[in-house]
Amino acid sequence: MNNNMVHITIDGKKYTAEPGSTILGVINENGIEHPQICYVPEVDPIQTCDTCIVEVDGKLMRSCSTVVMEGMNIERASVRAKEAQTE
Repeated sequence: MNNNMVHITIDGKKYTAEPGSTILGVINENGIEHPQICYVPEVDPIQTCDTCIVEVDGKLMRSCSTVVMEGMNIERASVRAKEAQTE
């Protein structure tokens, strides 16, 4: 484990992650259920379907391509995120 872990919050719960991890990577590593229709771990993020959208510190972002940063507050099921996932 890296001593320089990144500390984030997902839906009010605190997590640590390796620097360079994506939000979706952390979600999957921790067994959190989250939509991800076009996610394929063996390739770079496709970024076409928007089903993995989350709200990060008030901004909508794709969890498949957004790298975690220290102190991020991530909401998977905010009204804005849910609406964006189904647009």
